[in-house]
Amino acid sequence: MPSPARLLALAAALALLASRSPAEAQRGRRRAPLRIAVLADGPAPTYVDVATRLAAEMQPLLRADHPDVVVPSVPTAVGDWTQARADALVRDALADREVDLIVGLGVQVGRAVGRVERLSKPVLLPFAAPALQGLPRDGATSGRRNLAYLTGLIDLQRELRRFNEVVRAERVALVVDRHITDNVTGLPEAIAAATEGLDLQITLVPVDPDPDAIVAALPEDAQAVYLGPLPRLDVERAPALLEALNARELPTYASEGRRWVELGALTTLVPDDDLVRRLRRVALQAQEALAGEDPGTFPTAFAPHAELVINMATARRIGAWPRFELLTEAELLNDQRGRRGPELTFRSALREAVERNLDLGARRVDQTVADARVDQARGALIPTLDGNAGFQWTDPDVASPIGNSERQLSWGLTGQVVAYSPRALAGLRAAEHSADATEASIRTAEIDVIRQAAEAYLNVLRARTAERINRENLGRVRRNLALAEVRREIGAAGREEVYRWEIEIADGRVKVIDAIAVRNQAEIALNRILAHELEAPFTIAEPSHADTGVVLDERVGRYLEDPWSFDVFRAFLAREAVANAPELQEIDAALRAQRRTLVGQRRQLFLPDVVVQGGFTHVFFRGGAGSDPIDASGLPAGFEGLTNSFPEQDDFTWNVGAGLQWRLFDAGRYAEIDQAEASITQLETQRAAVELAVRQRVRSALHAAGASSAAIRLRRDAARAAQANFELVTDAYRRGAVGLVRLIDAQNQALLTDLAASNAVYDFLLDYVAVERAVGAFTFTLPPEELDAFVRRLNRFATERRAEEREQAAEPIDEGAARPEEGA
Repeated sequence: MPSPARLLALAAALALLASRSPAEAQRGRRRAPLRIAVLADGPAPTYVDVATRLAAEMQPLLRADHPDVVVPSVPTAVGDWTQARADALVRDALADREVDLIVGLGVQVGRAVGRVERLSKPVLLPFAAPALQGLPRDGATSGRRNLAYLTGLIDLQRELRRFNEVVRAERVALVVDRHITDNVTGLPEAIAAATEGLDLQITLVPVDPDPDAIVAALPEDAQAVYLGPLPRLDVERAPALLEALNARELPTYASEGRRWVELGALTTLVPDDDLVRRLRRVALQAQEALAGEDPGTFPTAFAPHAELVINMATARRIGAWPRFELLTEAELLNDQRGRRGPELTFRSALREAVERNLDLGARRVDQTVADARVDQARGALIPTLDGNAGFQWTDPDVASPIGNSERQLSWGLTGQVVAYSPRALAGLRAAEHSADATEASIRTAEIDVIRQAAEAYLNVLRARTAERINRENLGRVRRNLALAEVRREIGAAGREEVYRWEIEIADGRVKVIDAIAVRNQAEIALNRILAHELEAPFTIAEPSHADTGVVLDERVGRYLEDPWSFDVFRAFLAREAVANAPELQEIDAALRAQRRTLVGQRRQLFLPDVVVQGGFTHVFFRGGAGSDPIDASGLPAGFEGLTNSFPEQDDFTWNVGAGLQWRLFDAGRYAEIDQAEASITQLETQRAAVELAVRQRVRSALHAAGASSAAIRLRRDAARAAQANFELVTDAYRRGAVGLVRLIDAQNQALLTDLAASNAVYDFLLDYVAVERAVGAFTFTLPPEELDAFVRRLNRFATERRAEEREQAAEPIDEGAARPEEGA
C-alpha cells in the first residue's frame, strides 16, 4: 500500500497537470517546441503577406513565455480552393498532436472550422463573417470552446454610401473573387440589405484573378467599380487592372485598403493600420489561449477605422472631382495644391516682403523725392549759366558803324553764382536733414512690413495647424462612430449613440470647413504682403510645438525664465529700443532740420547775400546800313583824320561784377523765426513723448511675451492630460464602462486643449515679434555674427546690472535716515 507521502505527491502532480491547458499538457508530454499552424484556402500572395505580418506580431509576444515557439511566416498548409480540401486541412491540423494552435485564413477554412462543433485546440480566425460562413455566435463571443474570430471585415453599406458621395454614380459594379461568391451563402441578400435606401443599382460581378478578364466582365453601363476582396489576385498585377479601369474613366473603390489607392484606385475607407491592429489582436488572443484561457470567451467584435483616402491624380485623370465637404476630412494623395509653388521659409518670407512689398515700394519713392529736394536746395548755391542768341533789324536811318548795324546776329553767355546766402545754406542743410527723416520713416515702414510678414506667416502656420487638428479630431469621431456601431451590434448601446456620433461628424466637418476658410484667408493675406498672386500656392513647413527658435534664439530665451533675468531683459531692450527706434531717428532728423532753418533765418537778419555774375556777347554777322566802317573819302579835306577818333565796331564784349543784397526790413521774417522756435519746442516735446512710448511699448510687449511663453508649457501639460483622459475614457467606452456623454466631453476637451497648446506657441511667437518691432530691430533677421554681438551686449548688460546690485547691497544702511520713516 502506498505511503501517505507518495499519495500526497501523486495528488500534487495530478493537480498540476489538471491546471494546464490542453496545449501545455501536450507539450509537457512531448517536450517539443510550441507549434502554430497557419491554414489557407489556396496559394495566394495575400495569404503569404498576412502570415508574414502575423508572425512579426506574434513571435516577439509569445517568445517571452515560450522561447521555443515557432510562428510560420507563410501558410503551413494550403488548400486548392475547394471546400473539401479546406475541410481536410482543418481535420488534419486538429488531429496533429504536434500543433498547439491553429490560425485560419480564407472563406473555406472559416466554413470548415464552423462545421466542427468540438475543437480540440485553440483556433483563431483573423477575418470572419459569421453569418456568411456559418460560424457560431453567442452575444459578443463565439460561444464555442476554443474558437475565436474577429468580425468587422467590410461595412458594405457605409463604404458604398461614402463611395457614392465621392463619385455620385447610380450604377456600380461590385467585383468579387469568384472563390468567395461560390463559397459564401447569402451574399446577394447581404448586398441588397446594404444598399437599401442608397438609390444605387449594384451588379455583382464574380471574377477570376486576371485583370483583362475582370475588365471584360464589367457591365457596359457601369458608372463606377467597387473592388471587393480579390485574394487570388497578385498585388503586383493590381496596377495593370487599375490602369485599365482608369483608362475607361471608371471611378474605383478599393476594399483592400490604402495600398491600392496608392497604386491608382480612386478612394478607400480602409487605412493601413487596420490590418496591423487586427493581427496584433490575434497575437494577443494567441497569448491568452496558450496561457489557458478559452478562446470561446474572447470578444469577436473588431471596430475598423474609417479614414477616407482619395488619390487626386486619379481624380484628375478620370475627371471625378470629390465635393468640397469630402475634402475636409479626406487624406489627399498626390494633391498638387499643397506641393506646387516655391518653398517659403520664415526668413525667405521676410526677405521677400522687404524686397517686393508694394506699400513699401511706394514709400521708398519718398526717398527719391527727398533726395531731389536736396538737389533742388543745393541748386541755389551752384553757379547758373544762361545762353542767348538773337537777330536784330534796326531802322537804317539810325543804324551806324559805331552802333548797331541794320541787321546783325549775335550770341552770348551769362553766369551767376551765389557766393554766400544764409537762407540758401540753411535751406540746403534743412533739406538734407529732411532727407534723413524720410529715410528714418522708410525704415519705420520696413520694420512694420517685416512685422506684418512675420505675423502673416505665423498666422498661416496657425491656420494650417488648426486645420490639421480639426481633421484629426474628425478622424477620432469617425473611429468613435465605428465603436458605437460595434456596441449597437452586440447590444451594448442603442441606435441613438450612432445618431449622436453622426451629429458630431457633421459638426466636425463644419469646423474643418471653417478652418480651411481661415487658412485660405491667411495665405491670401501673406501673398498680398509678398506681392504674389493672391491665390498663388506655396509650400510651407509646419514647425513642431516646441519650435520657438524660428524667432527667438535660445541664448536670449533664457532671460524669460526667471523674474531677475526678465527684469534685466526688459531694461536692456528698453535701452536698445531708444537707440534703434526709427521714430526717434525721424524726429531727431526733423529737429536738426528745424534748428538749421532757424539758424539761417536769424543770420539773414544781418548778413547779406553775396552774388558774383558775368558774361559776354559775340556779334558774328552784320549787314545793311552801318555794317561797314566809316568811309572818310567823302569828308572835306582836312577832316579825314576825324575817323580815327571814332571807336571801331567790337564784335566781342564781356563783363564781370559782384553784388551784396540786404533785406533791411521784413516783419514776416520775425514771424518765421518765432514759428521755427515753436516747432523746435514742439518736436522736442514730441520726442520725449515718443521715447517714453517706445520704452512703454517694449516693456508691455515683453510682459505679454513672458506670459505667453509660460503658457506654452502649461498648455502642453493640459493637452497631454486631456489626451490621456480621452484614451482612458475611449477604452472605458469600448468596454461599456462609461456612457456616450463622458466620451464626447473627453473628446471635446482633448480637441480644445490641443488647439490651445498649438495656439500657445503661435501666441508667443506673435508676441515676441511685437517685442522686436517695439525694439526697432528683428534679431531673427540678423546675420549670425550680428546676432552674436547682440547676445554679447545683453550678457554684458546683465553682468553690469548684477555688479551694481551687489554694490548697492554692500552699502551700509543709514539708520538715522530710517527713523523718521518708521516714526511716520
